[in-house]
Amino acid sequence: MLPLSDVLDDVHLAVLHDRKTI
Repeated sequence: MLPLSDVLDDVHLAVLHDRKTI
């Protein structure tokens, strides 16, 4: 399993990327 912190970081970056793309 991946560390929870790494998963949260990936999700956070994905959300920020999506917001910038829109």
